[in-house]
Amino acid sequence: MFPSNLARITVGIFVELDCSSIKALRQLPNLQVLKLRHGTIPGPLDCATGDFPKLQVFEMADLRVKSWKLAKGAMPALQSLLIDECSKLRVLPEQLWSLTTLSKVRVINPSLELANSLKHAECSCLVSLM
Repeated sequence: MFPSNLARITVGIFVELDCSSIKALRQLPNLQVLKLRHGTIPGPLDCATGDFPKLQVFEMADLRVKSWKLAKGAMPALQSLLIDECSKLRVLPEQLWSLTTLSKVRVINPSLELANSLKHAECSCLVSLM
C-alpha cells in the first residue's frame, strides 16, 4: 500500500483509517515521522511488538480515536509525541512511559479524563499540557 522506503508520512483530512491501512503504516521499516490529522480511527490504535521500529515522531491532531494500545517492544525509537484535540482519547498507554527514548510529550486540549491521567503519570520525559 505504501512504498517501504518512506520516512515521513502525513495523513490528513480522512473519513476513516481502516485496519489494513493502519497495519501497513505500522510495518513500514523506515518510517521516522507519522502525522495523523483530521480523521477517525474506528477501533483501537493497536501497536504490537515490533510495530513502528524506527518511528521517532508521532503526532495525532483532531483525531477521533477512543483508545491506544502499545505492546512492549512497539515504537522503540519514539522520541516525541504530540496529541492535539483528540477529545475521545481518555488515557495514554501505560507502556508509553517505559520507552527510554521518549523525551517529549505534548498534549493540547485533552479530554478531562486524559488531562487527569497525565497529572498522575510517572515518567522521566517532559510532559506539557496546554
